[in-house]
This record gives sequence, structure tokens and C-alpha cells, in this order.
Amino acid sequence: QQTTRIREIMLSNKMRLIAMVQPDAQFSWRGTRSAPSTMITAYAYYADWLASRQLGLDYNMETAQNLLAIYKKQAQQEPVLYRVLSMWWMNQMGLPVDTLLAGVDKELATIKLGEYTPQNPHESMVFAYGNQSAGHALALGISAQLHRERGTRVPEELKPAVAKAYDILAQYTNQPVAQSLLILAGKNTSEEVSAS
Repeated sequence: QQTTRIREIMLSNKMRLIAMVQPDAQFSWRGTRSAPSTMITAYAYYADWLASRQLGLDYNMETAQNLLAIYKKQAQQEPVLYRVLSMWWMNQMGLPVDTLLAGVDKELATIKLGEYTPQNPHESMVFAYGNQSAGHALALGISAQLHRERGTRVPEELKPAVAKAYDILAQYTNQPVAQSLLILAGKNTSEEVSAS
């Protein structure tokens, strides 16, 4: 009975997402009171796709193609972390991201990572530090993870930055997103980490 109730809740919320995800639909941080966000839009599409899988429903990938168009239209206005995170969700959905990832990699190669800076443990690295060194380290880690999932190589010029990013992320022991990236990369967070 509890499982049935959970399924009903998921299906109800999925119907709300379906009603919202029209061609060129975009989502913002606080409804219509703020500008559309590519990252929040990507997450909405990803949530819809994931809910469909869990509920055993067919997902219209033609709808998902709208997300690529939205990304190409406005993503450049957002921090690189938000762009690469959007790409990770798109990749999970089976959308092509290799060309987009190559573009972000070129930008990441030009960013000079700072040193580890302690952050408020109650703040999100993604939302609070997206355009700071911690956010850039996350972006590099996600980019490297995307390359692993896509079966492609991290560009040679990016490898030193990825290695430093892992060193920085390893110090954020109270940030699940940082530790999760290290685990996905096969890094031991209690030891010195380096790019593979």
C-alpha cells in the first residue's frame, strides 16, 4: 500500500512536469520572478526523464531535444559549473554532449584554480560557490567524469587542472557532492589524489 501511494505521488508530480515541459519551456530559480536558468531547466527535464523510467513509462526523446536547443541558446550566460552539470544530466538521458563538452573543456583550461578555501559546511558548493574556485574544481571533476562515461579522453592540457581539482575536492570532507565525485573517479579521499 505504501509503494502504491509513493507511485501515485510520483505520477502526480510527473503529470505536473509534463504540463510544464512544452517546446522551449524554461525554468528559473523562483518561478517567474527570476530569469530562466539552463541548469534548473536541465534538472527539470532530467527529473521528468528519471520519473518516467521509475514508473515504467515511455519517454518522448523528441521533447528532450528541446533541452539541447535551450542549452545552445542561453547556457553561455551561466557559470561553467552549471553548464557542465547540465551536460551530465543530458548525458544520463542519452543526449549527445561530446561537442558541448569539448567547448566547456576549452574554457576550463583557461581557468586558474585557486587554493582550497574552507567553506560554510551548511552551504551548497553548487549554489553558493558555483563561480568560485570550489565551483571550478567541481566543474573539472564533473568534466572528467563525463569523459569516463562517454569513453573519451580528458584533453592533455586539462589533466593538470583536473589533478589539482581532485586535491581540492578531497579537502571538502563535509560536502557530499565533492566526495561523490572522488568516489566515482575511484579516488581514496583519505589519500593524495591525482588525475588518471
